[in-house]
Amino acid sequence: MAATLDWAPRPAEWERVFGALPRSTLEQSWAYGAAAEAAHGHRARRAIVHGEGGALGVVQVLERPLLGAVQVCEILRGPLWLQGVSEPDRQAGNAAIRAAYSLRQRRLLLWMPELPDAPASHSLMRAQAMRPVITGYSSIWLGLRPPLDKLRAGLDGKWRNALRNAEQSKLKVQVNRGGRALDWLLERHDAFRRTRGFRAPSPALIRGFIAGTPRKSDLTVVSAALGSELVAGALFLGHGTTATYYVGWSGPQGRELDAQTLLLWRGIEALREGGIALLDLGGIDTRRAPGVARFKLGLGGEVFTLSGTWL
Repeated sequence: MAATLDWAPRPAEWERVFGALPRSTLEQSWAYGAAAEAAHGHRARRAIVHGEGGALGVVQVLERPLLGAVQVCEILRGPLWLQGVSEPDRQAGNAAIRAAYSLRQRRLLLWMPELPDAPASHSLMRAQAMRPVITGYSSIWLGLRPPLDKLRAGLDGKWRNALRNAEQSKLKVQVNRGGRALDWLLERHDAFRRTRGFRAPSPALIRGFIAGTPRKSDLTVVSAALGSELVAGALFLGHGTTATYYVGWSGPQGRELDAQTLLLWRGIEALREGGIALLDLGGIDTRRAPGVARFKLGLGGEVFTLSGTWL
């Protein structure tokens, strides 16, 4: 059983397949590829994976020169498969992708597949003559289809109490698609990441995503103010029927009033109303950022860890 790769998909065809994915990742979206091109000088190369019965899924590769004619090619959290695609078809698709990237072609492939950290995943990647070089990324999936009262009942007790306190505070919350609140949030986020020296998405990458997405609804900014002063903000980016909690920042007043708890909940409400079925909470690291991890775990979603990055 063989699979083929269409490396020249029309944007509309890509979005049709991507929008049908039961679970998508931000890094495989067309807009993220456009952002990586604009912000970091990558070349986004996209393919629809086809089998005998039609489209199987999609893959996006970010390419950049390394030395001379050698290119570093990254697959971040892909490929992604349509509902019902069989394991043999997935294996054939992976083999076709691997065949397109080898050192003989002066392409150095770094592959972070959207596969769980499990023996079967490791066997699949080793079958493609790859070896693990970076441990797996962890995050949380939160399904948004249940009624809000059921989602709220699934919250950790401390999280639910913090939400109730924030709702009873003087915080004023707004939901919009950009403007002053976005600019304010990105300025605070950038200053924080530079001061702390940690890896986080740059404002240039975020603005590149915003410029590259055809849907205004893919951008959700939730902000909290005390009087006329903004004290906390949260940014959610949509991709297909999935969204990612991408940036959150609170100042001292916002932290005192549990503002980020309220913003995340209001974001969930807005995303559900917009037809988003699934939320990726944007990564957890219990060692480097235990407080953030505990905060996200309080939502009661499905924790997952991927198999890592392979070379």
